Amino acid sequence: MLALDLWRKASIVKNDQSPIFVAVKSNQFVFNGYGAQETCDMLVEALIYPTMPTASVCGGEDIWKRFKDKIISYQKERVSIALTTRSSAMLPYVSSDRPFRFNIKGHNSFLSNVSAYRRSYVKVNQEELYKMQALGLLNPLAILQDDGHAIGELLLFLMK
Repeated sequence: MLALDLWRKASIVKNDQSPIFVAVKSNQFVFNGYGAQETCDMLVEALIYPTMPTASVCGGEDIWKRFKDKIISYQKERVSIALTTRSSAMLPYVSSDRPFRFNIKGHNSFLSNVSAYRRSYVKVNQEELYKMQALGLLNPLAILQDDGHAIGELLLFLMK
C-alpha cells in the first residue's frame, strides 16, 4: 500500500491530467499485472470513468476511497480465481497435447471473470445500480427498458 499512497501523492503534486486508465495500465511498479482488461474492469467496478484525470481520482477523498478499495478487492478476487482448484483445472497453461488448439472451456471460464472489458452489455446488481444512481452516474434523460437498454436523449458529460 505504500507504493500506492506514494503514487497518489505524486499524482496530486504534479497535477497529473492523464486519464486514470492510462495511468494505471502504464505503471507496472504500482499496478503490476494490470493490462487493458484488468484496468477497464477494475475502474468500471469502482464506478470511475476511465478518462477521468488521474489527479481528480487521487485528489478526491470519496473517489480515492472507492478506487483504493476496489484495487484491493479486485486483486483479492484475481488471486482467488488463480488459486482455486476448479479454476486451475479450467485455465491450464496449454489446452492439450496440441498447444495451439483453442480451448473453448478455458476461454468461457476466463470470460465469466471479465466484467466489462469489450462487453456490449454490462450487468450490475441492484446494489451497484443504487450506487450509480446515488453518484449521478446515469443519464437522467434516458429511460431504462426491461431488457437493460436505455433509450432517450444522449447527455454529454464535460469535465473541467
